[in-house]
Amino acid sequence: MHRLSLLAWLLLGCGAPELLGAESLDDERGKADAPTAPRELLAELAEVAGLGVKEVSSSFPGYRAFALELDQPVDHTSPAGARFRQRLFLLHRDASAPMVVYSSGYHLDDRNLHEPATLLAANQLSVEHRFFGASTPGTSGSAADWSKDTIAQSAADYHRIIQALRPIYRGRWLTTGISKGGMTSIYHRRFYPEDVDGTVAYVAPQSFAIADPRYVAFVDKVGAEPCRKQLAALQRLALARRAALLSELEGLERAGQSFAILGREKALEHVVIDLPFTFWQYTGASGCASIPDEKADDSEIFGFLRSAGFLEWYEDKEIKDYQGYHYQSSTQLGTPAQ
Repeated sequence: MHRLSLLAWLLLGCGAPELLGAESLDDERGKADAPTAPRELLAELAEVAGLGVKEVSSSFPGYRAFALELDQPVDHTSPAGARFRQRLFLLHRDASAPMVVYSSGYHLDDRNLHEPATLLAANQLSVEHRFFGASTPGTSGSAADWSKDTIAQSAADYHRIIQALRPIYRGRWLTTGISKGGMTSIYHRRFYPEDVDGTVAYVAPQSFAIADPRYVAFVDKVGAEPCRKQLAALQRLALARRAALLSELEGLERAGQSFAILGREKALEHVVIDLPFTFWQYTGASGCASIPDEKADDSEIFGFLRSAGFLEWYEDKEIKDYQGYHYQSSTQLGTPAQ
């Protein structure tokens, strides 16, 4: 979920539900203009139908790096309809080594070699989730069709990606991800249980409702009671000093940030309400001693809310960058109840 790492234990796929009509790549072989030397892997990748390929500088010794884009249907049940380009990032070590498919659940991660790939000395293919960054359908002028931002459509994206590259990478295949990325890997496995040999999903929460009350009950018991009371007291104190804190927030707007989507008051209220969740998720017990009390001035309280409460999550650019998640959480993934 959006910066959400509440531990949940999920079992992998339960049978094979009805699948989307994901178009097969088995018989699709096209040719792009292949770059010059080194030709072997570049030529193989260039022959994959709908795949754009560019070799880039690698930050990882022993690995070659490739920026890829795969042509995908916006709606896998209507493959003749609108298309979009989905970004991928390939770290290649050896075609016979395992392949780890990594999902952040959000934007493309082209900077990290993740734990499963490191442990297995594997290749790694990172995938940008549909409706994030440059992998957003409709960014060429037409409006995005948010109804296609679903678990099943995303699973079909991964299915086509794996179909496309499996002929090149002949070893074992694994999927992995963290938080929303872990969820994404599990949902793909649910719909296409035969695509890969294993799935390693880290801290992948499973909400039981669009507004799931279990999160509230969990957070109410996290940490030591004195620290929880300090946080509750700070929440009341922040709302009591609302006018002063809104003035501080207005200063951020004068410096170039914008909170027009929610408005300053709602942005502040979101930070205050969500504070216990974000505090225990990212700061933890080591931060209890730094929680401001009634003796603190307004700037100190605002600074704590900004850092421990992640005020910038409610800034306009951040909301727009993660609107793909906001749509999914309000329609399928669910979110913590307040």
